[in-house]
Amino acid sequence: MKSNAKSHAKKCVEFLLQLLIPAALTLAGSAHAATAISPKDAAQAVTAGSAILVDVRELAELKESGKAKPAKWLATSEIEQRSPLYKNAVSSWSKSTNIIFYCRSGNRSGKAADHFQSLGFKTLNAGAFQAWKDAGLPVEPVTK
Repeated sequence: MKSNAKSHAKKCVEFLLQLLIPAALTLAGSAHAATAISPKDAAQAVTAGSAILVDVRELAELKESGKAKPAKWLATSEIEQRSPLYKNAVSSWSKSTNIIFYCRSGNRSGKAADHFQSLGFKTLNAGAFQAWKDAGLPVEPVTK
């Protein structure tokens, strides 16, 4: 009987761990999630000089749809590869200025914002480029 009780207890603990570990990881991941900002608020912050706007979409996406007129460009692939463009951004962007990221859907911009936040930058996530366009904010073509 004692062996049966131990086996049952072990199975219960394993079951609870299967439930709790993913939940804990989800909560831990969201603890550092960048704060969202609307496109209009992002545009106002950039105009006021208190923020820079960064597009993290890939070059092909920019060529297809353009980019927000005041945005700098730092593709997600550049961030992931820690490229010279990425290193230049890390060394030249001020940690006292808000860095506002956007992408196609808000997912990559959230990851970029979280990454730069972990480096000590103040970051925000403006989400999707389409929201910028829908707000009637300026867009410019990208040809390079």
